[in-house]
Amino acid sequence: MGEQYIPKKKIRSSNIELMRIVLMVIIIMHHYVVNSGIMDGVNLSDLSVNVVFLQYWGMWGKMAINAYVMVSGFFLCTSSLTWQKYMKLLLEILFYQFVLYGILILLGYATLAPKELFKTIFALFYGAGHSFVSSFMLFYLFVPYLNKLLDSIKNKGGWNVYSFCYSS
Repeated sequence: MGEQYIPKKKIRSSNIELMRIVLMVIIIMHHYVVNSGIMDGVNLSDLSVNVVFLQYWGMWGKMAINAYVMVSGFFLCTSSLTWQKYMKLLLEILFYQFVLYGILILLGYATLAPKELFKTIFALFYGAGHSFVSSFMLFYLFVPYLNKLLDSIKNKGGWNVYSFCYSS
């Protein structure tokens, strides 16, 4: 009888996972206040409970986004990347772009035009620096090199350029 494959259990950091959940809730609160138009009807010169509540509710969003990306980026850099994972994520993003574009067409918020269709297909590739998803996908391509860098720093006690660039 052959040996059975027993997968390794992934060690989870409950504290970090809880922090990511809290950060995501803060990001959602921030997006609600900033992007919903709720602040359009608020007079900021009138200091009321509602104004203070809305300001407090949405003020930590940028910090939470940065912290969430930092924590997620750390876990991403310590994981292994395969082309299959990258292509799966890329195809999922493109699928949902088309689904959302179709919904927007049906609701009358977008038009079916060659220029709009081109932007839907290629927005992911020219949006780096302007779009979170595009920037994330570009960062994701550098994960193998960042893993090499982290291994080099961890194993050698410092950054060795030669071992970073030419290790197998």
